[in-house]
Amino acid sequence: MKVRNYDNEIYKRFREELPDILELRFGSALRPLIEGESPLFREINYLRNWIHAELGFILPKIRIRDWLALNPNEYVILINGFEVARYGEMGINDYMCINTTDMIKKEIAGTKTKDPAFDLDAIIITKGQKKKLKNLDT
Repeated sequence: MKVRNYDNEIYKRFREELPDILELRFGSALRPLIEGESPLFREINYLRNWIHAELGFILPKIRIRDWLALNPNEYVILINGFEVARYGEMGINDYMCINTTDMIKKEIAGTKTKDPAFDLDAIIITKGQKKKLKNLDT
């Protein structure tokens, strides 16, 4: 039986053409979130490790990059190259507080919105409001 010799370069190029399993794209105004050792990277690594430790599931690496085709304050989440969530109202200093415990009913100032991943009620708040929310929770 004759064994074929395949060119490894073909497989390397093929892999480069495949979409990333998980991808997060940011508009230009959100670029500081993905530069250097940002808190976003630390949070993503923490969540990947937590999911592995608690659920036994190894989450693939997430490709994170800026994308000039997006509006400046917009971000998109893709799975296997397909868009699964898009959000266009985040500022660089904003936080999205998802209403999982009826916190929004406590008359917190902010922009009411919907979480793009789960379509839950949410509110966009500032860093100062985030500290107040943490104090309300305790």
